[in-house]
Amino acid sequence: MRALLTCLFVFGLGIGIATTAHAHNPYAMSVRLHETRAGDFVEVIAPTANVQSALDRRYADEPHVAIDSKAGKQRFIRYLAETLELSTPEGRLKLGAGGIRVDGQQVVVRLRVVRPTGAEYPLAVHAPCLAENHGQIVTFRIMGEHTGHVVLQDDTDYRATLELDEHGELVVHGQTGHVGDNHADHDHGHG
Repeated sequence: MRALLTCLFVFGLGIGIATTAHAHNPYAMSVRLHETRAGDFVEVIAPTANVQSALDRRYADEPHVAIDSKAGKQRFIRYLAETLELSTPEGRLKLGAGGIRVDGQQVVVRLRVVRPTGAEYPLAVHAPCLAENHGQIVTFRIMGEHTGHVVLQDDTDYRATLELDEHGELVVHGQTGHVGDNHADHDHGHG
């Protein structure tokens, strides 16, 4: 566990300027899959108060820990491992080492992603992150060679599938989705 925390801290130093997730909706958060040549990583951006509230509800039988404490950060990483599922036909993508930054406004987490060998798409997404908060909305975004996003909500069980069409373009199946538009959900910042 100490090695994981050290790696989280070191990777967290590289987070830099965080992106504000959906400043217009207090129950909105962003989950981004960055596909890069150096390796894929997932970035989660959520309001601090919403993260704390969801953790308190989910782990009500455990002692309360503040999200900005070492134990709170560990709990949120555990929570993401339990609630964020990305998979291809070859298997589930595994969340690896990364970093977490917490301030009074938002929590930003970046974790490396290990893909199973094989095709990258279709990519099934199940992300009921912070669903303990009534009215939660999750925008899942692909960033890299292919771009697009889908808005996940309770009425679709926070699920969608992203595929490549015959032209190699990203197509969203599930709820409301868009392709080729990196700013459609009003994220303001740098990814």
